[in-house]
Amino acid sequence: MPQTSRDKKPSVPGITCPRQGKGVVSSSPLSSPSRGSYFPELREGYKEATGIIRNLEMEKPTDTQELKRNDSGFSSASSADFVQEEESAMKEREKEQTEKNLKELSKLAKLFDKQGLEFSDAQPKKSEIPPRVEVPLSVQLREEKKEPEVIMRLEDGAMPITLDTALALRKLLFGTGNYTFSIEWKRTRFTFRDVKSNFPYGLFMEKHGSRGMTMCVQAYILKHLLYRDSCLLQEKASNLIVDRFNMGFFEDERQDALMRALADILWKAGEGKFAAVTIVGEKLCLSPSPQLRFDGYTEKILIYEFTEFEALLKFLRKHQDQFQGDFSPGGILMVYSAMLSRTFQKLVLDMDEHKTPTILTPAEGCTAALINLFLTGRAVSYLFNGKVVYDKKRKPLPYPLMGQKERAELGFLFWDKAEFEVQDKTEVGSMLKTPKLPIWLTCVNDVYGVLFSTMPELLSHWRKEHRFSLFYFTGQAIQSEGTKLTIDNRSGRNDTDGDDEEQKIPSLERCILTKLHTCTCGV
Repeated sequence: MPQTSRDKKPSVPGITCPRQGKGVVSSSPLSSPSRGSYFPELREGYKEATGIIRNLEMEKPTDTQELKRNDSGFSSASSADFVQEEESAMKEREKEQTEKNLKELSKLAKLFDKQGLEFSDAQPKKSEIPPRVEVPLSVQLREEKKEPEVIMRLEDGAMPITLDTALALRKLLFGTGNYTFSIEWKRTRFTFRDVKSNFPYGLFMEKHGSRGMTMCVQAYILKHLLYRDSCLLQEKASNLIVDRFNMGFFEDERQDALMRALADILWKAGEGKFAAVTIVGEKLCLSPSPQLRFDGYTEKILIYEFTEFEALLKFLRKHQDQFQGDFSPGGILMVYSAMLSRTFQKLVLDMDEHKTPTILTPAEGCTAALINLFLTGRAVSYLFNGKVVYDKKRKPLPYPLMGQKERAELGFLFWDKAEFEVQDKTEVGSMLKTPKLPIWLTCVNDVYGVLFSTMPELLSHWRKEHRFSLFYFTGQAIQSEGTKLTIDNRSGRNDTDGDDEEQKIPSLERCILTKLHTCTCGV
């Protein structure tokens, strides 16, 4: 039978033996005092097992010892010798079982040591865990390099949405794939008001964050309704209405203007070379994934790509119910289509991840990036002109701020009373203040609207700017009558009445003054 020396003790990584005393500590980098002394019953079991082995070693006879025979005359095969041998065999089996248990405990000790757990009595050393640095979403998408996907197309040329595309859309919009659009966004679609109303050209507006996006589409609709040779809108008092004999023709005209407006936005986002349109299919295109929360629409998206404007316009006319139907998510489909037309790579380059890490605000409102994407085709986060590399104190910025590169076709004006006495105000550049056509998307105290003129040559002839009229449409339920403003640039403003009179200037007039500084406005 093999002998075991008393001085030879079992060695287990991460465990302090009773005879060795304290001081054997795991070298795991995740060890910490707060995470030490886990599983006390395991620690006691280990001590008990090592104690049993030590006792068995002390009781085991050595080779020099001889069994003394009594004087009773029994031989080596006597019952006394047999009992002694049985006791020795039993102790040996107990020792083997104890060693087996000790090996199992040693395996568990190594496993817990890898996980940073300690059940040693010694005080483990503190180890510093480096802080986790969060990388902005846009930087992750910019640096992400994936293998090219195998594009699958249906017979009609449609591409079923993939999990990577769905996740990229959600993360750019919300920052995560497990957040979906609210019920108000899902109800957003492009439907016109009654043709007999005071706003036959106007769309219905929801009372939530999609209003800014819908107003961008409204501005493009006015572009195609007003500046054509056969415009059927007639000025009556402060409204633009349709003669009752032309209502049937106007319904067809405004429907065509809507399709052209959607095509203009998507074609501009693709830089006049490419456009993508999303529609909701009948079957699921994705399998359930813990990374993406289904919303009833995104997982059924079919993507169509176009390289010709006329083909794009024809497709939109064919599938107009996808954007106008009673239960269609037209607003969501339009946002998806504009993002895919711009492509993810260009969206990331356009946006400033420090100012607008997502395209929608936490309250699901429209950011400047989304407004610029619909108005200019570029999802930049700022409204000023060009690129800014210095702050107002002439100190270099840590990174350049990208604004508008060229004169926009449709403009944008901004005013917020909360910034009245603030030095760092929202700056809108001349590229948006002076567009090619006299149509401005406005944001007055967080209320979006459209300010427009019926004269397309207003901004191209200086004499036309002396005195002219502007119409204002907000789409709110409280606006039952049209708003017509008379702008006079000839006499200038009289601001000698002091600050008290300045406080009485309406917010809409203040918004117009950001563009025409010396004009007077009258209703």
